[in-house]
Amino acid sequence: MKTFKFTLLPKIGAIVVKAYVNGYKLNLLLDTGATNTIIDHNILLMSDIGYNLTNTGEELIFETASGIINANWVNVDSFISLGIHKVNFKFATYDFLSEGIIPEYDGMLGLDFFQNHKICIDFVKSEITIS
Repeated sequence: MKTFKFTLLPKIGAIVVKAYVNGYKLNLLLDTGATNTIIDHNILLMSDIGYNLTNTGEELIFETASGIINANWVNVDSFISLGIHKVNFKFATYDFLSEGIIPEYDGMLGLDFFQNHKICIDFVKSEITIS
């Protein structure tokens, strides 16, 4: 079992965790209501993650709280967050800016990331325990 401190994003009351995609640090919202992990397309373009967005995977359409959006699947060699290391991890990428979204975070860590793990969120201690 590993325990990690988290912070709440004050404006929206969401949990923010650190993640590393091919060694590049991101700040992601932990979204227990999201089936899939999604990262802002612009972060991938502006970072040194070493990803070529002209070769994204198949397009997908999914429903968010704001409505239906189009996104693409992306595979990365290494994805790490909360002590979990995924190799060849697949997540969705979406252009937040094109929809007028300028978030204080780089994307959302969805439930797909936690498959085969037990997660406990303690709001009193501001801790997440993973086993």
